[in-house]
Amino acid sequence: MPLLRSRSVDDAQNIGELVKETKKAQALLSKILSCFRHLVLCIGGTSDSAKLREELEVTRKKAYILSTGLKSKLTMLLANKNLGSEHQSELERMWVLFLSCMEQFQQDLGKVLHFSQMFPLNVRGKHLVNTGMTGKTSGIAARVLNVQINSEVAENADSLDLKQHIDFIGKTLQEMELKANIPIWSVEANEEAWAEVTSAVALEDASSNDVLTMDESTNRHCCYRGCWLICVIS
Repeated sequence: MPLLRSRSVDDAQNIGELVKETKKAQALLSKILSCFRHLVLCIGGTSDSAKLREELEVTRKKAYILSTGLKSKLTMLLANKNLGSEHQSELERMWVLFLSCMEQFQQDLGKVLHFSQMFPLNVRGKHLVNTGMTGKTSGIAARVLNVQINSEVAENADSLDLKQHIDFIGKTLQEMELKANIPIWSVEANEEAWAEVTSAVALEDASSNDVLTMDESTNRHCCYRGCWLICVIS
């Protein structure tokens, strides 16, 4: 994959660095998917517009690029026979978390497809749904837009429409479950609840290389603090 660093994973120090990078990439992907879910909730509501649909499409493609690279890195690391027990446990936790994120993302994509058909923008009249949410969504989407992407991977994202993306995630989940025999019930959380809300990973200054190599990070957050609450109760 062009987004992955070409360095040896046999050295213990390199493995430790790669595990840290992968953990940060997973946290960043979770934030982007949370932003995507927030935007999905606005379809058909008072904030719905052509701009919102465009923001959804851009965020979807960003998530596709990041998740594709993260999947490759997780697969590569878990196939390594030199992992210590601590790194093995951490990667297995991230593997299960990634599967959970992708399953939720697939459901959200299905909502986008369904709601977009229910509430086409070319039909004049009152909004059919009043979500109680007011204001613009551009502030949320802007943070995702600032994530720079690799042009070669972006071409693959551009060729994937919504229905194809839903099918692609389904095949990806099946493939991942076959590649790694990791019982979900055997994986234990090692962080406090909502730790990702206050994590150091931010969207504003991230690029595709930062996401998958994670050379540096900042302390700003993807969305305002209420965003994660909306994501939970939806």
